[in-house]
Amino acid sequence: MLIIYIVIFLGILPSIFVLIKRNKIKTIQSYYPMIFLVAFGSIYEFFFTILLKINSEYWFRFYDLISFLLISYYFKSILEKNNHKFIYVANIIYSLFYTFLFLFWNRNINLDTGSYLNASQTVFIFIFSILWFINIFKNLAYDSLLKNPHFYFVSGLILYYTGTIFFFLMSS
Repeated sequence: MLIIYIVIFLGILPSIFVLIKRNKIKTIQSYYPMIFLVAFGSIYEFFFTILLKINSEYWFRFYDLISFLLISYYFKSILEKNNHKFIYVANIIYSLFYTFLFLFWNRNINLDTGSYLNASQTVFIFIFSILWFINIFKNLAYDSLLKNPHFYFVSGLILYYTGTIFFFLMSS
């Protein structure tokens, strides 16, 4: 049980750091939504799943929607303005697809709807990432990608969703 409390604290720790140092580090503002989502997820898990014993399947389903919207917000903040319309359209399509699957969601076949949502989320995140890479190579603002802090976050998203897409598709 101690490990659960440590993991919950580690989920809250980055948001505490951001709240304390927010005036000194302005370059990470585009990461704020994801940092606070992780903190909110940790707090939710502690209060609702551990203390109140509410089924976490509802949280995981809601988390899919919120995480996609926040990741698209992140890409909106780092992409050029001519890509914003595509991001809005992607948000609408994903939200409609989410709503459609939510209406037919059956807790007994939870992995099916989860795999469909994750597959669509992966496709959109790959498109956002490709747009970001096109933008980076078109503008050549950095002499090395390693000096761009967004490179690490975008690469992490690509690696995460590349690995999980096959897991979720094979689980259904």
